[in-house]
Amino acid sequence: MDLNKANLQDLYPLSPMQQGMLFHALYQPDSQAYFEQMSYDIQGDLDVEIFKQSWQLLHNRHDALRTVFVYKKSAKLLQMVLKHRDV
Repeated sequence: MDLNKANLQDLYPLSPMQQGMLFHALYQPDSQAYFEQMSYDIQGDLDVEIFKQSWQLLHNRHDALRTVFVYKKSAKLLQMVLKHRDV
C-alpha cells in the first residue's frame, strides 16, 4: 500500500465513533463487535479481469474505499484518503 505524501488526497481526524471502534478493535482483536461479513456464490463463468476492473472503478469513485486509518505513527488518530489504491 502506497502511503507516501504524493498519494495523499485528504487527511481527517477520526470521528468519536471511529475512535471508539478502533479502541475496541485494538483492545479485543478477536471480538466480532463492529464486524459484518457477507459472501456470495457466483454461478457460471466469471471473467476475473472484468471483475477486478469493476472493483477498481468502485475504488476510484468512492473515497471511503481508499481510506486507511493511521494510529501507530501519529500523535493523533487519523484517516488518510489515498488518491489511488490498487484492489
